[in-house]
Amino acid sequence: MIETKEIKLYGSQSGDKYMREQYEKCHGYINDLTAFGWQPTQTASRTSGRSSQTVQIMARETSMPHYNDYRRLEEDYETAKGNIKYYSSMEASTVFLLLLLFIIPGVLYIAFKSSQKSNIEAHNYQCEQQMQKAVTTAKNIK
Repeated sequence: MIETKEIKLYGSQSGDKYMREQYEKCHGYINDLTAFGWQPTQTASRTSGRSSQTVQIMARETSMPHYNDYRRLEEDYETAKGNIKYYSSMEASTVFLLLLLFIIPGVLYIAFKSSQKSNIEAHNYQCEQQMQKAVTTAKNIK
């Protein structure tokens, strides 16, 4: 039996910096999925109302050797990917107002945001390590 999965394609290879980053992340994800037995089959366009989304359709055979190992490793990968956190930077107007009116809360806010940023970076590094471990383990299954 063949199972399929649709991956939404984001970004543009020739766009601005943000669009190129989105393109690289999306294609990196598709490349990681190939380690779990998924194979890109075709690109399709899905329309919903007035908007259109391009998707990459991927397929894998459920009767392939080590299928359950691949599935388990893919779940580990997706769990780690889902745990990635995003940092929202300090608002310049908030910092200015807090420093202008209340020096101590302003300094505390800056310290808190700096600490939050480093904690999120450390957490995301661990998640990325787990994701890479799952991909490496899946690639070594043969």
